[in-house]
Formats: sequence, structure tokens, C-alpha cells
Amino acid sequence: MPGYQHKQGTIIHDIKSLLKERYKQGFPIIKEIIQNANDGKAKTLKFGISQGLVRTAENPVSHPLLTTPALFFLNDGAFSTSDREAISCFGIDANAGDKGKIGKFGLGQKSIFHFCEAFFYVARSEDIPNGYGEFINPWALVTS
Repeated sequence: MPGYQHKQGTIIHDIKSLLKERYKQGFPIIKEIIQNANDGKAKTLKFGISQGLVRTAENPVSHPLLTTPALFFLNDGAFSTSDREAISCFGIDANAGDKGKIGKFGLGQKSIFHFCEAFFYVARSEDIPNGYGEFINPWALVTS
């Protein structure tokens, strides 16, 4: 028996509704970044603005968006494979059963879309010692 289909634009509609209904005022992304650092038991949190990476022969820069100005957030908290999965899901995520975590609804990180239409993240921790990075683009149609 087939399940629901995900048409292109569905996630964009959901993000617009989320931003309009739950994140109307202020800068919720700052609160969410702090909550994510807290959930990962980070000891430090840093943020700033990058003017973009410069392409050189030694630094080919793999994505054109990395050459433009951007906000960045860094923390030294734990990052698990379930955190990796949660970032690319919309709605309840792996943190839902963890009463010790603030971010258990899978929606807060999506407040970043007040500032952008897509984002990169890079993470490394004990669970992912070689590191992992991904480009999250809700405009991309994902097929299974």
C-alpha cells in the first residue's frame, strides 16, 4: 500500500508556515544555535561573519556558495550520527525521546531559513572522528 507522496515544494511550504507561525519575532536562530550547543554539552560557542573563501589552486572551494559572505557558528559539543540524520529531517527527530535535550521537536534548526535558502554544516566528534559535512537545500527534490 503506498504512503504519502512528497511533491516538490512541500518542504518549502512547510518552512514558510513554520517561520510565519512559530518564529515570527526576533532572531530565533541565535536561541536555537545556543540550544544545539547546550544539547551537545559544548563548552564553547563562537559565531561570526565570513566574507567567503577565496578560490586558489591550493583551495579549489567545492561549492560556489562558499565564496560568498555567510554567518558561521562553531561549538565543541558532541555530534552523533542521529544528530546528522535529524538535521536533514523535517519534524520530530531522534531527540524526541531524550527528555534531557531542549531540541526534541526537529523544527528549531529550520529557523535558519529566516537568513538563507540553504546551508552547509560540518561536524566532527567521537562518533564521527573523520568528520562529516553536508549541504542542506530544501529546494532540492529528494526521491527515494
